[in-house]
Amino acid sequence: MCTSVLTQIDARTKLLLTLLGAITTVAFSSLAAQLVLFVMSLLMTLLIKRVTLVLVLYGLMALMMGLAIGCTAIITLFIPDLGEMTVQNLLIPFLRGLTMMNLVMGLALSTKIENIMAALSQLRLPFIITLPSTVMIRFIPTFAHDVSQVWETLKIRGWQLNFKMLCSHPLLCARLVFTPILFRALKSSEALGVAAELKGLDRGLGQHAAKAFSSDQGFTHKDWLAFTLCLGTVTVALLAEIYLGDWGINPGSPRLP
Repeated sequence: MCTSVLTQIDARTKLLLTLLGAITTVAFSSLAAQLVLFVMSLLMTLLIKRVTLVLVLYGLMALMMGLAIGCTAIITLFIPDLGEMTVQNLLIPFLRGLTMMNLVMGLALSTKIENIMAALSQLRLPFIITLPSTVMIRFIPTFAHDVSQVWETLKIRGWQLNFKMLCSHPLLCARLVFTPILFRALKSSEALGVAAELKGLDRGLGQHAAKAFSSDQGFTHKDWLAFTLCLGTVTVALLAEIYLGDWGINPGSPRLP
């Protein structure tokens, strides 16, 4: 668990901020509003002090965006109306994804699994929602740790994995990297599921979760400060949506919801 200011914020606060971020990033469709939400969520992500992990995730998102642009270019050759490459069709969906990635990363890397279970239980959510949500959130740092372990193991055994080897021996790299990561991920997901069920809930009623939460931490001035910053960000994004709705978007293209 990282030691940052995010660890001092209540788990319920971070869950509500993530929920509010998900609603606003879908509700706003202008480039200016999405940039406001993205910048604030990025600042939150930088507070976890995991620069390497952030760079890796952003590299993967850039790769996905490159693949999307390539597929769009191919579609444009056959069906020009469906494959129009505009700012709204390409950049805004990825800004929405980056904003949610930042929020979920900040939640997952700064919150203990029992606190997440307790917060979800106090929201009176059904057990079939609480358990999978906890496992998915806590899977992110566990998966990052598994990847680093596989990478260090390959270094110890003398394998120097780089871009050149990835291009020249793709099947070997897949066998050395992706196969161990796959089995580690399956094992970690099973362990997280068992831990979430045993540590947080009592037959889905949340009794142990509430007891564990009450002995941990409550709302402080940092939680209210986080709520204030969140409401300020939503207000600025709303103003950007109203007054800068057409900024950076081709006026001739239709606005998506």
